[in-house]
Amino acid sequence: MINREMTIARTITMPKQPLVAEPVNWAQWLCPTAFCATDLLLVQHATDHEDLWRVKEGINGQPWLVASTLPGCPFCGATLEPAGKSAVLLSAK
Repeated sequence: MINREMTIARTITMPKQPLVAEPVNWAQWLCPTAFCATDLLLVQHATDHEDLWRVKEGINGQPWLVASTLPGCPFCGATLEPAGKSAVLLSAK
């Protein structure tokens, strides 16, 4: 559920070209809203800025850049939640 008093402003962009980066780990996160059309999202903290996240659907998905203190859903803007305390890290290839 989204707490209206704690809404965090975000900027979400879709890069025109794939990001070039070394293989890194992606953590599984979920969007908590019932009306969002996505299930599982892969998230990584961008190393070039403290409040920048890469969020994508699936291993081969194109990442969105999300500027926020916490990772946010690129579809509805809600703050994402970890997929579980034992969230699996996937290696991007």
